[in-house]
Amino acid sequence: MAKKKQKKRHPHSRPPGPGTPKSAAGKKSPKEAPAGAKDRRANKEAARIARERARKAQARRGATRRAMYASVIGLVAFAVFTFFTRADTVKDLPQAAINAAKSAGCTTDETPADDAPGG
Repeated sequence: MAKKKQKKRHPHSRPPGPGTPKSAAGKKSPKEAPAGAKDRRANKEAARIARERARKAQARRGATRRAMYASVIGLVAFAVFTFFTRADTVKDLPQAAINAAKSAGCTTDETPADDAPGG
């Protein structure tokens, strides 16, 4: 298998000497930071805030979408349940049925009262 090409390493600044404390070697104090570093920090912070806002907005849109799906499904289920369990209203018998019953010798027709259960 071929070797992967390695990245060239650029020589760093000269390592600190034996008398230099490690914390001060190669580091600048915040007061000595270049002016661009402050802008960079501010830009990074602004970018982080923008990413956080975008993430929260996406989460809100997802929650709204799920709530809408649940609402529509619940509404359809309620409509189907109501349609299949509704009670028909009391209807008068057609005159043809009354005449057929009389000709067959049946007794008078009985219609449930208006205040009967289910009517």
